[in-house]
Amino acid sequence: MNNKQREFWDGAFSDKINYTEITSYTLDRLTSEKAFFESFLDLGCGTGSLMRKMEVRGIQTTGIEWSAQAIKQAKELGTRGQIFNHDLDNIEDLDLNKKFDLISIKLVLAFINNKATLLRWCSERLNNGGILMLNTPVSTKEKPSLKPGIAMKELEVLNLLKMSFPVVRLIENEEASIGIIQTYFCSNQ
Repeated sequence: MNNKQREFWDGAFSDKINYTEITSYTLDRLTSEKAFFESFLDLGCGTGSLMRKMEVRGIQTTGIEWSAQAIKQAKELGTRGQIFNHDLDNIEDLDLNKKFDLISIKLVLAFINNKATLLRWCSERLNNGGILMLNTPVSTKEKPSLKPGIAMKELEVLNLLKMSFPVVRLIENEEASIGIIQTYFCSNQ
């Protein structure tokens, strides 16, 4: 990410808007997928809202966020887990030698230049039976996105996921002001 993008996101988070909420339906589905998650990694964690929801459930959390302003707010809001200030486009440079039961990527994949590298990195960091939750705006023939710059083509998302994960399931299609937001659960088994 370049300095101009970093300045944009720092400014956006200065407005104290929560960009990374997920629906309660998805959170319920996620917690019903596996009896217990012990570790959680949130990529593009923003102000840490999902991390805090997992911490309340007794799950050890880690986040990666490129906006220093978002990280500051996350800590002010009580997020306990470690948050790395790192660019997801350079994820392979991050020295994070641990595995997780759950990894989340919410509303950021469209902004990543090397999506396949990020998804492969995630696959390598999942524990056996772990889950990647991807939440992203999509554009379909039937329902083009109202904000094409932040939406990906549905088929592109599926193809990218299938390159790194043997199991890919569409969990939710949510109507939003920007169009359709899809949530996928992916696993390495």
